Amino acid sequence: MDACDDKHGYDIVAYDLTQAGVLYDYSVICHAPTNRQVEAIAQEVREQVLEKWWRNSQYRRSKRS
Repeated sequence: MDACDDKHGYDIVAYDLTQAGVLYDYSVICHAPTNRQVEAIAQEVREQVLEKWWRNSQYRRSKRS
């Protein structure tokens, strides 16, 4: 949700799907006034998700060693 807010998305809603048995835990929906802004939000979401995934995977590896 921070990624949407950082890029000035509005009407941000997050759905917790952890109990639904789908491939992902959350779904986030937001609005933006232009296609360019929507693309910027999507890029920011991708970057933040990959960064957090990478940090978590590095943390798990360090715990195994």
